[in-house]
Amino acid sequence: MDHSYFKGKKNIGATMVVWREQAGEQHHVIDHNHFAGRPILLDDSGQMISNEAETLRIGTSTYSLSDSYTTVENNLFENNDGEIEMVSVKSGKNVIRGNTFLNNAATVTLRHGNGTHIENNFFFANGKANAGAIRVIGEDHVIANNYISGIVGSNTTRGAIVLTNGIPNSALNKYFQVKNVLITHNTLVNNDNNIIVGDKKSGTNTLAPVDTIIANNVIQASGNVKLPLLKVIDDAAALTYEGNFMYGAELGIWPVAGIKQQNPQLALAEDGLYRAGEKSPIINALKNGPYSVMDDMDGQPRPQGNRDAGADEVSKAPIRIKPLHPSDVGPEWLNASE
Repeated sequence: MDHSYFKGKKNIGATMVVWREQAGEQHHVIDHNHFAGRPILLDDSGQMISNEAETLRIGTSTYSLSDSYTTVENNLFENNDGEIEMVSVKSGKNVIRGNTFLNNAATVTLRHGNGTHIENNFFFANGKANAGAIRVIGEDHVIANNYISGIVGSNTTRGAIVLTNGIPNSALNKYFQVKNVLITHNTLVNNDNNIIVGDKKSGTNTLAPVDTIIANNVIQASGNVKLPLLKVIDDAAALTYEGNFMYGAELGIWPVAGIKQQNPQLALAEDGLYRAGEKSPIINALKNGPYSVMDDMDGQPRPQGNRDAGADEVSKAPIRIKPLHPSDVGPEWLNASE
């Protein structure tokens, strides 16, 4: 499914669904589409509807523990406010990469299934109410090279990166424990809610995230933030930190060796993105290691020697991945008319 345009769906039901009537690989590709807006849905009493208003859903809970291998790449998601799950992943081994998420009061949610990669995406919330970015449930996911900015959030469910508590012996349609997740080389800038650990902790959701690695990320808050950079709701979470730079607000946990509370000196570049300044300590701050990724958010190769922390590698190589605009996606007739 490519170069299509979707806007304004106002009734219950996902805008687009990858249906899986049985377990099995699908290898669908959804690319260069413009999901141009979905308004908030209200019930008869005027309350916001909390479910069944996704923009894109990949699978259902019934076959969620099998792998779809669907790729969602180079799409523009703009002003999709239908419910918290803008992209709802309910299957395994999918790839969400190279997309731009602009002003959505919603999140990309790894709701069911394991082993999905969320990579090289740009999230621009611009302070919009109820906006979030990435919400994690399940096992073996990789979240790398994402640029996330302007997330205000409204509660613990809507932050830049949210790790949710699980339920023991969870039913397929409930919450599996977060396990063996890698969060690496992301840049979070000017967000109120950054990384939240243990969302939905309760007498039911008792399983904190475990065996999860937070490595080589950069967080630079605006300086006016009263919330901690790391909001750990469940102290039982088993997290490993390595090579991170976090600055601009209280850390939220006791200092650990894997987090430098040092100004990363990100500066606004000509392209409107915050990148390392000339004297930034994140430049060449890292050695190649087990959490290395080959390219950066721009699609530029990372060197084999010293590497930069965060999503961006300072490089003169050609930029292959950029934030998308309406003219980059959708049908030719629409772009011609504009």
